[in-house]
Amino acid sequence: MSVYVSDYPRSWVSRDIYDLFDREAGVVDRVDMKEKYSFVIFKDQSSADDAVNRLNDHDTGRSRLRVEISKGDNRKKKDQPITSNIVFVVNFDKENTTERDIERFFEDFHVQSVEMWRGGKGIRNKNYCFVTLRDENCAKGAIEVLDGKYLGDRQVTVEPRSGHAPRRRSSRDRTERRDSRDREYRRQNRGSDYAPYPSTSSRRRDSRGRDRRDERDMGRRRDERDMDRRRDERDTDRRRDERGMDRRRDERDTDRRRDDRDRRDDRRERDYRRDSREDRSYDRREKRDDRDRY
Repeated sequence: MSVYVSDYPRSWVSRDIYDLFDREAGVVDRVDMKEKYSFVIFKDQSSADDAVNRLNDHDTGRSRLRVEISKGDNRKKKDQPITSNIVFVVNFDKENTTERDIERFFEDFHVQSVEMWRGGKGIRNKNYCFVTLRDENCAKGAIEVLDGKYLGDRQVTVEPRSGHAPRRRSSRDRTERRDSRDREYRRQNRGSDYAPYPSTSSRRRDSRGRDRRDERDMGRRRDERDMDRRRDERDTDRRRDERGMDRRRDERDTDRRRDDRDRRDDRRERDYRRDSREDRSYDRREKRDDRDRY
């Protein structure tokens, strides 16, 4: 017999639920923990009734438990005849459990393959899987030995497979579902004031158009950066040439001033020597005239 448990703190693991119910209600067979609720399986009806009477509305410090008798058929599937070498495994931690962990858990029973349910982008969004073993005897032994054992901090359930293993959905299936959803949306909103929901192909075309525009914009910005860089290089070369021209002009002006100064000095020297000769000539004439006079 099993009871349904919910509204427990999110930090609880199956061991916390097991310890509480085992202490308050009696011997617990196992705990099947789902994402937001759990099933606690007892070996008799009286233990399940005690659990409901004692722990329903139990204060956990953060919330109050909801405990009631489960409404489904609680017969164990492992009592059914084994007709397949595939077993169903449920209640492991989907965030931290990998295919390799499942293979190690079943390593004594000759694992052939492990098929986990995966959603978009390879994310595991279910806490169950299908394990293919070597034969039906291995499947029967795995159910008898591993059902109720702990994998990490979760008590897992190992049962015979019922129905078919999940079929991996292809990209074509996802596209067909999206197109069907788009058609349904357009049908429901026909004649309304809202713009029609674009189809998958239209969204894909728009996305490709945006990508091309982004590429053109990136190319244009790259060209503008190259033009700015070349313009800066030309301005730098022009300034360098202008500085060189100014330096050469200054050198020419310096040379011209030096030449003018040298010419003035030469002219002054020549004038001085001429004056000196004229003075000496005058002195000689004066002396000669003086001798002639006396």
